[in-house]
Amino acid sequence: MPRRIGAKEVRSRLTGALRSTCEEFLAEVKHLPIDHWNESVFRFCLVRQLLARNSNIECWTEWNRVDLVLPASGGAVSVEMKFFTTLPTLDNEGKLLGWKGAPGRKNFAEYQDVVAKLRRARNEPWAMDCSGVSTCFLVLAYADRKRSKRAGTYGAYYDSIRTKTPVVSIRTFADHVAIGGENEFTCKLLEVKAK
Repeated sequence: MPRRIGAKEVRSRLTGALRSTCEEFLAEVKHLPIDHWNESVFRFCLVRQLLARNSNIECWTEWNRVDLVLPASGGAVSVEMKFFTTLPTLDNEGKLLGWKGAPGRKNFAEYQDVVAKLRRARNEPWAMDCSGVSTCFLVLAYADRKRSKRAGTYGAYYDSIRTKTPVVSIRTFADHVAIGGENEFTCKLLEVKAK
């Protein structure tokens, strides 16, 4: 196994890869509508960007129930991902039956649970298997329908997130960027302070 790069370098490479992933997403969504995207596809694009640019970086996917672990000297970088969309469900004639996924308290509780999970990462039994955890991140991506008649948007819950414990920094890579005529996309990288 090659020598692992430092955690600071891994964090920098993650940031660059997420920037490229958002650019790729915004180009691809013109041809592949948002209805065909989900968290796993977005994570695939992020991992592809990480590995294509960095032959000496490791990516452990779904490792000990963590979306993405990037081992590094000085402790791993732990990454959870949330990709929120509201998708129409249609019958065989194209008639709208309802909606899958929606902004609301249940969805926001998922966000709060993943932040709490990241806060505990350093104390998890698996942390020692990767020389500890140096940094924890949440990739938070969401698409809202601009002309939605449905109450609430993901933006109503997540646009107002500010830096305060446990979220110590926020980098925005896409901010309400128009996609597909009816939708707008936002992507942020939140650093979560682990205990």
